[in-house]
Amino acid sequence: LDLTKALAAREPSVADSLVAVGRAVESPGDQVRIFDLVRDAVSKALRGPSPGLLLVDDAHWLDPTSADLLGYLLRRPPLGVLVLATWRAEAFEGLGFDGVSTIVTLKAWDADQTKNALDGLGAEGVDAAEAFRRTGGNPRLVA
Repeated sequence: LDLTKALAAREPSVADSLVAVGRAVESPGDQVRIFDLVRDAVSKALRGPSPGLLLVDDAHWLDPTSADLLGYLLRRPPLGVLVLATWRAEAFEGLGFDGVSTIVTLKAWDADQTKNALDGLGAEGVDAAEAFRRTGGNPRLVA
């Protein structure tokens, strides 16, 4: 429902087509029809001269129906829209997205990469070895 609210706020003309979202799903066919409505609304709301971007961050927190919708959008992307989802690999194993998308696994930096990043950030006076020990090389924590 958060997605449909955001789509309707961005493009009010899609609000009427999204009325069915949130209703009880009585058959697999109902679910596909609703997923198609959402896909079409995403396409309409995010269209423009360059591809739109639908970002789903922390997808490992999605409820099962939302995860099914994300899988549907990855298998049948909305026209003119790139879909980017982030999740913790260990929390999302077996969901089946690997066959329908490009998966990029981010790894922690080693001690040298941590030092180079700190140098690049202009972090004078920061002990790179201590930063690596405290962050485990997690790029976000290093920054």
